[in-house]
Amino acid sequence: MAESRRLHHTRDRGGHLFPFGPFGDQALPPGGRQAVVSRPALGGRLQAVQQIFSRFDPLIASVHTFYDNDAQHGRNAPQQTRWDGFIQTAFARPRNPPMSAPGSTPYKVPLLDCLRSGGVNI
Repeated sequence: MAESRRLHHTRDRGGHLFPFGPFGDQALPPGGRQAVVSRPALGGRLQAVQQIFSRFDPLIASVHTFYDNDAQHGRNAPQQTRWDGFIQTAFARPRNPPMSAPGSTPYKVPLLDCLRSGGVNI
């Protein structure tokens, strides 16, 4: 029988469901192939992701609030053009000093820096 195909599930403290292989130490990634991931390693990775979300979620909400108030969801054309410029700059302008990702792709200027240089302080 194909015992390795059967999955067991477990939940973390936040109630998120994780599929595990029959021995409890194999996680099933989105592609469907099994990879060995220990539970402690998975817990550490989950904690790191949660720390990122807790740091940036409030900033993202603040950016949305400023945008909604300024551009009024695109109904205020001059402000919409201003915000389009912030976003375009964040996607196009390399950081100074230059920094690159492991694949040599240059990192771009963070959106918050573009907003600050345009007078939007979050």
